[in-house]
Amino acid sequence: MKIKNPKTGSYKYFAYPKVRKDQDRLVEDLDKFIDGDIKTALIKGDTGLGKEAAIASQIAKHRNKFDHIIHLIPTDMGKINIEKEIMLIKEKFPVLDLDVLVLHNKESMCELLKEVKRKKEFREKNLSAYDLCGPNECAQRSKCCYYDNMKRIKSSKVIICDYNYVFDPFIRKRTFGDIFDKKKVLLLINEVHELPERIISQFSFRVSSSIFRLAIMELEGSFSKNDRKKFKKEFGSMKSAIDYIKSIENNLISIIRRRYDEFAGTIDNKIEINPDDIFDNLEKASYLVKLGKEISKWKIKNGIGTHSHVKVLGMFLGNVKYVKDMDYYISYLEKNGESKYKIGVACMNPYPLIKEPFNKAEKIILYSGTLYPDRYVRLFMLGKFGEVFVPEPYKAEYMKNRTDFFYSDGRLIKTFRDTSKIKKSAKELSEVIKYVPKPCAIFVVRPLWDKMRSHFQFNNYKVVEELPGEDKRKLLKKIKKADMSVLSPYGSFKQSIDMSFLKTIVILGICDPMLDLVTRKTLEYYKTRFIKDKGIKADWVAYELICRLPAIEKSLQAAGRGIRREKDRLLAIWFDERWIKQSRFITSENKRNFLKLPALI
Repeated sequence: MKIKNPKTGSYKYFAYPKVRKDQDRLVEDLDKFIDGDIKTALIKGDTGLGKEAAIASQIAKHRNKFDHIIHLIPTDMGKINIEKEIMLIKEKFPVLDLDVLVLHNKESMCELLKEVKRKKEFREKNLSAYDLCGPNECAQRSKCCYYDNMKRIKSSKVIICDYNYVFDPFIRKRTFGDIFDKKKVLLLINEVHELPERIISQFSFRVSSSIFRLAIMELEGSFSKNDRKKFKKEFGSMKSAIDYIKSIENNLISIIRRRYDEFAGTIDNKIEINPDDIFDNLEKASYLVKLGKEISKWKIKNGIGTHSHVKVLGMFLGNVKYVKDMDYYISYLEKNGESKYKIGVACMNPYPLIKEPFNKAEKIILYSGTLYPDRYVRLFMLGKFGEVFVPEPYKAEYMKNRTDFFYSDGRLIKTFRDTSKIKKSAKELSEVIKYVPKPCAIFVVRPLWDKMRSHFQFNNYKVVEELPGEDKRKLLKKIKKADMSVLSPYGSFKQSIDMSFLKTIVILGICDPMLDLVTRKTLEYYKTRFIKDKGIKADWVAYELICRLPAIEKSLQAAGRGIRREKDRLLAIWFDERWIKQSRFITSENKRNFLKLPALI
């Protein structure tokens, strides 16, 4: 669609001669929102709509209204896309004063750390490059682009970075200083459907029970006699630190012996604990961190590594001290094998961690391709930041090129413990895959696929299965050459990846999270919050909020991988009868196609 007045109004800095259907509405709505009095916008726009181009045009137009525009994007590809759109605008308007800074993580920006990461010692010990950079104060720091970018933050108009730069209070203070306190900030958050889980994961902490023994061995084995004498003058005796760690370890052993039988009645080998029963005198946590830093320096000096178990333990205890009295945290003990255990503290509510930057930002734009506004209004308590602008979803015109079929002969969740039903579902899935266009991808949670794999008929297909921790780029090359790939809706390919070479995507089941201890406690926490609201069923709302909607969002993200351009065509099969009830999230009721075997396509 041709732009009527490209040099004026909302399209003044739009980089393209034509605008897509519904992209024009997004451009105009963003323009009005930024000019208006409402603080927060919650925007849902389909993949392929051109959200980045629309947003970049409004960043350019309204740049002088804000001291800084901070754009939070969780993926490297997303950062590259928005930077590309802004660069296109700058090429078209050379006089435009718009300084853009992209903050990647330290490892991807520092060539020295990349080289160190390749070394055998780092690979074998699974060490982070931060273990070298932090304590060693790299000699090339004055030339390092990571630290150079840190210096450029206050002078940059547009800053593109990951969530943790803003929502981690310690990183925010170190990175932005007083920018949020004293400056006008426009805060844009892409892939906002990922934000709750990312924050909860980032602010949940756990360590293996072996960390106590390893820390004690490290304290007993580090430093020469001369170093110990020097160290004692500056930091005091190590004996007090060793005794402190031993007392925590003894408390842990006592709880394990006393409550060992409780693990047998759990589905996830987790039991809730009171942190006060294990952790004594958490004030000493900072002392352990200091000790750990000195041990790291000593190891580097003597060429025996950089990693310090004492430092890791000190940081964990510091986190426990910080959160243990907060009502939205749960402490647990997890049995991990015959005699191995993990201790953890899990966050249940993202709101307390996002409220400070949300309060201080001048304007907030939250956007994603899969977004259900009610979920985020409730989770983020957006009403506390004033009125929320929630426009009608913006539709990408060529999403109609995806044909959806609903398989309605069974509910896969019931097959987990029923071998006959597993065989039946696997046989029917095999029949479906036989006839659909290739290459195809099956998105399925790992436990379900592990049950079905032995009954699935592979028919000499070239098959690739995603494994945890596998390199994403290498795996993508394999998928392109395969007839069939089995991927996780929670894995590397659920968002911001172009997989338009796929002809068919099968969503196998609804990937509701397992009702483990943390999920159950989270549901109880939200139930008590919603029980006060009249006219709603607190149990149902809590389950929708925490379990069902996130599962649907992840599946929809997965199904969107195959449609990226106008020429793309995709067959999507929703292989679980429960998807029929959720079909309003997928297609309009009068366009539902039902897949019945053996009549397929």
